[in-house]
Amino acid sequence: MMESTPEQTKATVLDAFDTLFNKRDDAAAERFWPDRDMQHSAHIAPGRGGVFARGRALPATLRMYKGDT
Repeated sequence: MMESTPEQTKATVLDAFDTLFNKRDDAAAERFWPDRDMQHSAHIAPGRGGVFARGRALPATLRMYKGDT
């Protein structure tokens, strides 16, 4: 496994969240979340499906900020 810099990690996380929560593209987001994703929130069901279902349940007008901060 390759090491990544904090900047690369941040870019990957922002890309993952943009893909799932802004673009609502479950198929493309599959590359970021493993099938057996471990959830640490009582509000999200276990597994990748739980994260994707949460994304679909959010209002269509909601967008995650994707900026330089």
